[in-house]
Amino acid sequence: MQKTFSQFFSILLIATIALSVSCKKGDSNGSGKGGKKSAATAYPMETTLTSDEGKTIEVTIIGRSESEVHFVNKANGKHYSLDVNRLSPKDKLKTKKLPLHRPPDPKKMADQKKRSEKLDRYLKFRRGELERLNRSLKEKLIEQEGFANAPGAKQRQMDRDIKSLENDIEKLESEIEFAENGGDI
Repeated sequence: MQKTFSQFFSILLIATIALSVSCKKGDSNGSGKGGKKSAATAYPMETTLTSDEGKTIEVTIIGRSESEVHFVNKANGKHYSLDVNRLSPKDKLKTKKLPLHRPPDPKKMADQKKRSEKLDRYLKFRRGELERLNRSLKEKLIEQEGFANAPGAKQRQMDRDIKSLENDIEKLESEIEFAENGGDI
């Protein structure tokens, strides 16, 4: 199954919503048992952070270290790291309760997005080619019916053309499946 960058973020959004709903019900980790959150259930976490100066920002927390909280600014989509000591006391406490978790590398995420976009373009092109080959095969089969009483040489040429198209279609379908399953293109 093809997984695109947008599908990845859709799944990420659903997980975030599920986590926020369970947290609103008083369940601190989404398991119904209370206790510490695991990195898998804690991140990403959408919230508003307040600085020690009273400034607020809408963010998606994607990880934390002993001294920093890592987040994506919802306003501009950029990744930031902020010293926990620059947060309000309430937000310091909130972030210190989160499990230690190294955030995804923004460069790797950008590279993955580029690869995903390249794969999408490749698959779109190859599927278009597959449609063209299938149309050609259908036309050849219709043409073959019209030449049912054609001389043997003409009939043999039609059979070779049809077989060639069928082979091309089979090869292209295999290439598409290989690419969809993570094969290198």
